[in-house]
Amino acid sequence: MAKFRVTKKALDAFEREIEAFTKAEQGLKLRARAKKAAPGARRGDYEIGYGKPPLHSRIKPGQVLNPAGRGKGRRGFKTEFREFVQKKTAKMRRGDKVKKVSALEASFEVLWEKLTKGDIRAISLFHNLAERYHNEEPTSTNADSNELDDEILGNFIERQIGERAAKNKGKNDKARKTEDQNDEAPPAPKSKKE
Repeated sequence: MAKFRVTKKALDAFEREIEAFTKAEQGLKLRARAKKAAPGARRGDYEIGYGKPPLHSRIKPGQVLNPAGRGKGRRGFKTEFREFVQKKTAKMRRGDKVKKVSALEASFEVLWEKLTKGDIRAISLFHNLAERYHNEEPTSTNADSNELDDEILGNFIERQIGERAAKNKGKNDKARKTEDQNDEAPPAPKSKKE
């Protein structure tokens, strides 16, 4: 191998080139940081971090982020349902007359018919609706009738439940009798000798 000699002059020139290269590299880094920083903001004036996005990526005034989103005039389910029930009409027949009523009134008529026929679910629903939406303070004469109404409804519901339980018990008793008959040992087969 050949030996190379490095002179002091060549070494100084090489060091100057390295120094210039590092300065240029630092200058490039500074320019890149300046580009990332907000326009018009000097380095150190604005800190980027949590809750502090860069100025160039902030939402501008009047900028629409979700143009296909819900409109300002859009109404909720409750409002839509309330209007639908109030607008829709149904024809109800009462005897010989046909009368136009709202959908809500028609549904209450059907509920009332089922209630008077003794449908327990209709009675329960009506009782729940009455408790929920009947906010009048009872007067002295009305209080007695409310207590009487509650007592009558309670007795009726108990009687209906008792009747259904009795029907189910009768069905269960018949089923038990058939099971008991099936559980008994079958008669022994007759022998051929007899």
